[in-house]
Order: sequence, then structure tokens, then C-alpha cells
Amino acid sequence: MTILGEVFVGNAAEVRAFLKARKSERYTYVLHRPDGRPFYVGQGKNLRVLDHAAEARRPKGYPVSNPFKINIIRSIWKSGGDVIYRIDALHVDKPATDIREIYLISKIGRLKDGGPLTNLVAGGEGGADPSPEVLEKHRKTLGGVPDAEGDRRTVNLVLKTFEDERGSIAIKPLSEFNPVRLTPFGTGEKKVKKGELSARAAIVLGVSAAANGIVLEPGCRIPRRMLLGGVPASIENGVGRRILATGTCEIVLDENDAEYFLPSACALNDIVKHVGCARLDAVGVLGEGL
Repeated sequence: MTILGEVFVGNAAEVRAFLKARKSERYTYVLHRPDGRPFYVGQGKNLRVLDHAAEARRPKGYPVSNPFKINIIRSIWKSGGDVIYRIDALHVDKPATDIREIYLISKIGRLKDGGPLTNLVAGGEGGADPSPEVLEKHRKTLGGVPDAEGDRRTVNLVLKTFEDERGSIAIKPLSEFNPVRLTPFGTGEKKVKKGELSARAAIVLGVSAAANGIVLEPGCRIPRRMLLGGVPASIENGVGRRILATGTCEIVLDENDAEYFLPSACALNDIVKHVGCARLDAVGVLGEGL
């Protein structure tokens, strides 16, 4: 059975010309890598489908709506390729568009469900802050979103891309805790296994790399702080100390006293081992040779 429609498929210039003649029509769309793999599903009117590329052109460090999607677009450009734009279907009203978007996301699959899509939510109205009715619909159909509220729920939406049976990830909104300067010493750190990152620590570093658009390669610097869904967040104090206590990462400060982890080759290998090549590639931060 064919899932995707094909009202139009082409590059940015071609889709712009196609949509200029259809300004009043709603549509669902899919963004693809050059090899055809889909990585994002959306909906809109006018030239909405091109907004993602405009966002990816902003300087690094500029807040973005979905860092994983933006990483993929930038990695495509870096390799000399172009995003493939698919207009999946045209729709007469918003409810019909919502239904089709939810269907496409559920059938293709988000990263957290083992699919290739970087979408943070299951589709339909509301984006990163859906209505109670949409939340309930998502819980019943596609796993929903965490029950936390405010900044915590926004952060959790992004973290669900990396969460699995290991439990919660030690990253919190800055509105919930006060980060202290990291050292490798502290209560419990003597129990840390030297020379090896735990699964939790490796995932934490992988999330920060993805959120900040840092390609994992020798010499990279992974920031302790990040923006997740537009919310300022940071690696917790305890897990940060444990990362340093393993001896696999150093901590350095930039000119603004911001903290960065410098991962060794061992640490990079541990991140790949625990996060997985497929997932790191899916969010656009897998370096060559890892």
C-alpha cells in the first residue's frame, strides 16, 4: 500500500513555483533527504514548506523550533545535496489537513518509534503545545507527550526522541534548577567506572550534540547548555560530574564562561554505542568514521 501522495515532488525553486499558483490551498508535505528518506512531515499554506530551510540558514546558536530537523537540512547542504520537497496532498479545510498529517506521521514513524521522522509531536493542531483534546488523542493513538507542564513538558517532547527503557535523561530546564560549575569530584563519583561512559551519560551528551548541531568527531566541543523546543536547558549537576569522573571528557570554558565537554575518542565511541549510529545519523550529528 502506498502511504505517500505525489501532488508534486521537486527542489526548492520548483516547489516555490508550484505553490505560488495555489496560495489559498492547504496542503500536507514531506521533506526528504537526497536518497529519498523522509525526515519531516508538516502542513501549511502558501510557502510554509520552505520555512524550514530559511530557519536552517540562521547562524548557529540562533533558537530553532526543532534542532534535529535543522541538523538534517544543514548536513544535506554540507554534503552538497538538496532537500527534496514532496507536496503529499491538497486539502479543503484544516480538519482534513490535520487528519492527513497525523496519518502520515503515524505510518512513517517518528525517531522515538523507530521511524525516520524528526517530528516532535504526532501531528494535527497545536504544534509543541497541543490542546487538551489533541493531547488525549495523541495519548490514545501515538504514545502522546509527557504529563509534565510548561518548560518541563516542552523539554520532554524533544528528549522523547532519545528516551528508551533506560529511563529519564538528566537534562532539565534552567527554570527548574541552578547549574553549578562542574568538577569531577563529589558525592558518589568515586563509584563511577573509569574510562567508560554510562548509557545515561552517553545519551545526555548525544542529546546536547544534537540540540546544538555539533557533529560528533575528534576535537568537537559539546555544550553543557542547550535549547530544547526553544526552552533553555542544561545537563544536571550530578550527571555532569559523573561524566568528568570517568576521565573520558574534559571540561573547558569559552570567553563567556560557558561550559563545554571535550570528548575523547573513547567517549565518542561510547556515545555511538549507547545512542546508536542510526539515531545519530537521523538527527544529523554522526561524524565520519564513527
